[in-house]
Amino acid sequence: MLSLAIFGYNATDMLLILTTIVSLEAIYLSIFIQYTVNQQARVITEVAEDIGEVTEDVDEISKDVDEISKEVEEISVDVDDLQADAEQENISDTETYARMEQQIGVILKELETLKNRETNKNS
Repeated sequence: MLSLAIFGYNATDMLLILTTIVSLEAIYLSIFIQYTVNQQARVITEVAEDIGEVTEDVDEISKDVDEISKEVEEISVDVDDLQADAEQENISDTETYARMEQQIGVILKELETLKNRETNKNS
């Protein structure tokens, strides 16, 4: 401090300058901190909006999945009905084929009988 007195500065002026510098530093830091807080608040707001949008998308997807599940159940019931109908048709087809074979067998016997009669008449 003695060397500054030579240049015409006294201790009171030096302390005043030092106090002013410290105050300006505090103001600068508070502005910087407030800017950072505001920036983080904007980021948090954007993230909250994104979360809201994702939640809405998840709700829509959930509704779509529920609708698809109902449609799958309906299709499953339809497939079961079709399988039951196909089995019923298969059984009736089998019965029809069996009756046709019997009738063909009867017709063949009648033809054989007629053929035998015809050969006996011609002999």
